[in-house]
Amino acid sequence: MADFGVRAKTSRFPWLLLLWWTQKILWLRRWLKIWVQRPLMRLGMGSEDVEEVENEEVSTHPDDQHPDAALPCGLVNSGNLCFVSAVLQCLATVPGFLDGVDRALRMRTQLHMVRQADDTQTQKLMVAETLVSLLRGISPINEELEAEAEAGARQERQRHNRDDNQQKMRRFRTAASRCTYLISSAASRQEQQDAEEFLTFLLELLHDLLRAPAQPVRSDDEERQQFLRAEKLCSKKLRSYDPNDPRSYMRAVANLGEVRWNYFLRQNSSVITDLFSGQTVRGSQCCSCANLTCLHEEQRVISLTIATGKGDQTLAECLEHFRHPEQLTGENRVFCDGYCQAKTTRLTQILLQRVPPVLVLRLQRFKHTSVRGHAEKVDTPVSFPCGSDNFLDITMNAFFRDDEKGVKFELVGVCAHLGGSNDSGHYVAYVRHRAPRRDAESSVQWLRIDDEVVTVIEESKLRSETLTTAYLLFYSQVVR
Repeated sequence: MADFGVRAKTSRFPWLLLLWWTQKILWLRRWLKIWVQRPLMRLGMGSEDVEEVENEEVSTHPDDQHPDAALPCGLVNSGNLCFVSAVLQCLATVPGFLDGVDRALRMRTQLHMVRQADDTQTQKLMVAETLVSLLRGISPINEELEAEAEAGARQERQRHNRDDNQQKMRRFRTAASRCTYLISSAASRQEQQDAEEFLTFLLELLHDLLRAPAQPVRSDDEERQQFLRAEKLCSKKLRSYDPNDPRSYMRAVANLGEVRWNYFLRQNSSVITDLFSGQTVRGSQCCSCANLTCLHEEQRVISLTIATGKGDQTLAECLEHFRHPEQLTGENRVFCDGYCQAKTTRLTQILLQRVPPVLVLRLQRFKHTSVRGHAEKVDTPVSFPCGSDNFLDITMNAFFRDDEKGVKFELVGVCAHLGGSNDSGHYVAYVRHRAPRRDAESSVQWLRIDDEVVTVIEESKLRSETLTTAYLLFYSQVVR
């Protein structure tokens, strides 16, 4: 009878029927827009979360209520590019990254180093230039100037940024698609990719483009010969260390690492090296003759294993597992070039000999299986230090330990993965932001940046939301 009543009324008043259908269409468009733009809803969020997502969308959309212009801008996801957006938002908050890359680019231009570059270098240059432009667009305007600006002016700049950033993102995507398989051109279908792979690609590209030109190395080059002599001398001292005097092998390992690091810098000096590159040392000792060898490696991202079947864990426990001595026995035995001259059981350990200003930690959230090469998600909760008064202390993982001073870092960004595997799901960034105040010191805020939606959240919510989703952790060293 109710339907009949509607038909009876609308048949007499056609404009009521039009109004009724218009309201239905607007309602459907509203929910369809939220469903498309908010991948969290497609990952099984409850009805309460759906309402929260709707409110966040309304409160941060440029066409609705005015957003806070002092916040970073989000980036519209044009299709499976959330892994790019999340990494870029984290890099934008890394102290010194944007200004350092921008400065190095301008120096190359002034020195006319790019004009003689080949096509590959030219393509890399396009990636770097579009990256700087994009990061300038999503970064908040200078906080001191922003605090004095009127609200209307800030909102106008923010709206301009939002409109402009889509074009900048498109240009960056086009440039990057010519340098890596991870990103497809706008005309092709984009597949979901691993955020850590994209970060590694981007840092390596910038490093290769911006590193200082190395002097040609010849077999008779005096500097090379000096390096080889120094390395041989340090290795000789390492072989003759006193097992009862730890200082003897510490000096030998330290000197060998210093020689190798200086030679590495000779070929690899860049702003990326200055910010992200650290040096690990893997010590290996024969269990029969105590012969000690060490291997130094330069790393920008340190991968940490998440132990399975042990319940909730902390980042400190993951770091402890990283430095825990491992015994190589059975088929894993290696050749001893000392007294034994045979395969022997050895004890190995990895420590950090040089710690970079920016420490990037990768939690190994994906476990590869034999089924179609599929990588399943490891959703074990891992808590980690965050906040101004809660630092990450890696003193126990450092080769040189100063228990009084310590080696401490503060969290500046988190790249989190939502979903069940590495080839699906969604990436979200959480970044540390200093909000300017007129009559007081700047206050620290935590932001969740989900594509174009930027939301201020409490530190407690950051902790709870990232327990099982944190994938890449960006820490900045605390200088005392």
